[in-house]
Amino acid sequence: MDDDTYLDGTVVGATAIQCKAGSAEGRVAVTKDLKVIGILMVTPKHGRLPF
Repeated sequence: MDDDTYLDGTVVGATAIQCKAGSAEGRVAVTKDLKVIGILMVTPKHGRLPF
């Protein structure tokens, strides 16, 4: 998937994660019928995200 690709879905969860290695952000995207189509873990200084 390239940087210009966006997934069709809804972000149902976005949370900050703290651990020994540092911090991260987690996101989950689902379809209208609640099927998970994406799970994303990124650093706090991320750029554009697909969802």
